[in-house]
Amino acid sequence: MTRVWIHGVSGRMGQEIKKALAHRKEMVFAGGSDQDTPVDPHAADLYVDFSTPDGNAKLLDAFLTTKGLARRSLLIGTTGLSADNLALWRTFADKNGHALLVAPNTSIGVLVVAKTAQTVARTLTGLHYDIEITETHHRGKKDAPSGTALLLADAIHQSVKTLTPAFNRKGERKEGEIGISSVRGGGVFGEHEVRLIGDADEVRLSHRAFSRSLFADGALVLGRWLAHKRPGHYELLDVELEALTTR
Repeated sequence: MTRVWIHGVSGRMGQEIKKALAHRKEMVFAGGSDQDTPVDPHAADLYVDFSTPDGNAKLLDAFLTTKGLARRSLLIGTTGLSADNLALWRTFADKNGHALLVAPNTSIGVLVVAKTAQTVARTLTGLHYDIEITETHHRGKKDAPSGTALLLADAIHQSVKTLTPAFNRKGERKEGEIGISSVRGGGVFGEHEVRLIGDADEVRLSHRAFSRSLFADGALVLGRWLAHKRPGHYELLDVELEALTTR
């Protein structure tokens, strides 16, 4: 039985994950915390973080100041984290024998889109197709572009090294750009689209979230995957699709 701790438990995503745990026989809710409540690094096997950058820093501090911990699995779903913060997490996991997964989007469908985009980009970039990414979220989202848009752009860059993300474009399109555009409005959970645009046609890869429960269920699927990995740090693109199971 995997004991799960939710950091950011009182938030919308935290509540969705707690609800999803009730339907899983192999996982149990072990406790939760927020930015202003304490974290217990001894209480669980899997820690899932959907808080804020400040809340994430508190979680990291709790682990850095706790000695003698056995292996823990740590899934970071909070977006908007600095490069320095992420580097601290990776160093902590590597040095202390924990398994860390940084997942800016926990939808398995988004992961499928990212991996498919890698394959398609390798073919169509050589045929002079341009690549644009559009992401749409609710009016209250804090970060733009979204962590998922950056994930998709990074996936494509890893596949075709000559392509790099471009934000806030002014003027004509430059060769080798992966254009990223952000739309904010209403209560949209999340929409992402990769457009590969040629002179005579266009290929679109898209994902649309209907409910936050999608991300909660996906986080637990990814957590199950992480629990079976060796200690170290992983990115979402390291996840093998064929290794995922829902139960």
